[in-house]
Amino acid sequence: PTPTVVSVTVSPNPVAVQIGTTQLFSATVTGTNSPAQTVAWSVTGSASSGTSIGSASGVLTVAANETASTLTVTATSAVDNTKKGTATVTVSSAPVPPAVLTVSVTPPTAIVQKGATQLFSATVTVQGGAAQTVTWSVAGGVIGTSISAGGLLTVADDETATTLKVIATATADITKADTATVTVTEGSSTAVETLRATSLQTYPNPTTGLVYLDNPDGAEVEVYTLGGALVLRSRAAVVDLSQHAAGAYIIKVGSKVAKVVKQ
Repeated sequence: PTPTVVSVTVSPNPVAVQIGTTQLFSATVTGTNSPAQTVAWSVTGSASSGTSIGSASGVLTVAANETASTLTVTATSAVDNTKKGTATVTVSSAPVPPAVLTVSVTPPTAIVQKGATQLFSATVTVQGGAAQTVTWSVAGGVIGTSISAGGLLTVADDETATTLKVIATATADITKADTATVTVTEGSSTAVETLRATSLQTYPNPTTGLVYLDNPDGAEVEVYTLGGALVLRSRAAVVDLSQHAAGAYIIKVGSKVAKVVKQ
């Protein structure tokens, strides 16, 4: 079936950005038959040629000499260019107070069998340079069911609950959080296939720099630290971590995620 786009939503919206700084935007494309999440970014309302936004990256740069008080950031669906989403940007000459705007957990739902694991990631949209890290917690399970600081849920072998709640809470503002719902199963084939479907194929892992991804459609790729901070965004089939510190990273492509270790 041919994918159709119903709407495009831009985040954060609204947001305040200080002149001479940048702001990262993301877009969610909803529709039928899994439309591609690819969008083209644009910005209008600027009085300075130095104000721009990366067409593919969604990174807005507000020029130091920008005099406009309001900008509009637009994300246009690559599947249907009549479907667009916008965000309103208030331009500030003074430093913007740090604030957490939204927290979003991926995947929002999951089926996990007893004794198995599921990796979650969180996207934290902020303004004013607020921390983009989260604290993970799980509710509704027995003592052996837990979640790590990096969002890896482990369901205990003796778990008695049929539903768990995975919660990501912004460290910079504990009033901002998001929740994912986990259905616990006995390990049916349906659960196993669902778990496999959410796993992103990557190689090599560990890596000293380049990581090759299963991304034939050029979907948006996001790389996060285990603390939930976004460090890289692209649409390529390869990610270069050579300029990033050694450690573990979460790579997200659509609904699929993988944990990669940079040596």
